Amino acid sequence: MALKIRSTSVSLKEISKEEMSFVVTAGRSIKSLKTSIAKIGLAAPPYLVFSEADGCYRIVCGFLRIKAVTELGWTEVPAMIFDSKSEEAELFLFSFFENLPHRTFNPVEKANIAERLLEYFS
Repeated sequence: MALKIRSTSVSLKEISKEEMSFVVTAGRSIKSLKTSIAKIGLAAPPYLVFSEADGCYRIVCGFLRIKAVTELGWTEVPAMIFDSKSEEAELFLFSFFENLPHRTFNPVEKANIAERLLEYFS
């Protein structure tokens, strides 16, 4: 089943920065990311899903981008929004495969990814 995604702008106040279900990145600096965003803008929007239970958006991909634009003083961000009925496992796989081509995962990230994959798949 293909994930349904739409594009919109979201207030940073509506995004949970504590909810980390889909995070695959650990211990990375955002200094160069902030510099890039300040100079050219946000080249790739974060991917979010609205949690009806929590009443806020959860970050699927783009934790560091959200952190960077928050520190830069932005009040809203362009974002790609998944359908709120999307399966957790599908969203995690999306996050994993979105990061895979441009990142070498460190040992902590590999362990976290393996643990999450085992939760979703036997």
